[in-house]
Amino acid sequence: MLKSLKIREVDRFPGQVTCLAHVANANKIVKQKLTERQLEMFKRTVFGRFLDIELVFNNPLIHHMLLWEVKNSGMDSISFFVRGKVVTFSKDDFLLITGLWRSLTRVGRSEESSHELFTKYFGSRLASDTFHLHLLEEEYKELVFENDDDAVKITLVYYTEVAMMSKNKQKNVVDRTLFDDVEDIDYYNSLDWGTIIWQRTPDSLKIALKDKVGLYKEKMRGNKNYVVKYSLRGFPQAFQVWTYKILSLIAGNVATRKSNVAIPRILRWSCSHSVSFKTLERDIF
Repeated sequence: MLKSLKIREVDRFPGQVTCLAHVANANKIVKQKLTERQLEMFKRTVFGRFLDIELVFNNPLIHHMLLWEVKNSGMDSISFFVRGKVVTFSKDDFLLITGLWRSLTRVGRSEESSHELFTKYFGSRLASDTFHLHLLEEEYKELVFENDDDAVKITLVYYTEVAMMSKNKQKNVVDRTLFDDVEDIDYYNSLDWGTIIWQRTPDSLKIALKDKVGLYKEKMRGNKNYVVKYSLRGFPQAFQVWTYKILSLIAGNVATRKSNVAIPRILRWSCSHSVSFKTLERDIF
């Protein structure tokens, strides 16, 4: 089985992973920004449940898992050889962990959407081709909302872009269409977000270490302490929680199980710190 690994054991290298789904920071900003009533309203939206996530992104754990990816994973899944068996992270796993199942009720989009929300709060300040995510975040912190509904809708766009879509804050511009979609909040909540976000997740995991072995060997010639750095799109927090599930030794060592019944399942775990790669190698893998 070891021969089917994408990266041979002798070719493994140290890595530092950055998660572009900025959930923890977005949660902090939203909780500081919204009133108690607005927070309760936001929690009833499609992403409101994620305000209760208590996870530090454990980049050594993610990197360790990726080093054990097997070749020829499925088109819509990714597999690993862990503790003597092949395990597969699939879309169903992702949906169970996030709870982002597609709504059984299809909601048609209102025809009244026409950039009104964007224009009201941002139109006079920033052109769409320069409205990068870091500017959205800066502007969001300073906004004065006219009413609670606007507060929730603007927050939902901010949270989608910064916490859920895993974009580069400095390089990616805000998707203006989200402001139109969110004007009809029932329509926005009914969109197939599970599929939208899932599609970004395995694709990012599968290409994360592409060509990194050669890069590491080249850089090591001039710097023995070189560490490969890369980032992940999608929603790798779901992958992290899935890893907790499949590694029976994880509870108490890397993460804490808070509940056996919380929905979605991502809320069943908490993690306040990252465990070192060497500790994972010794105690878990």
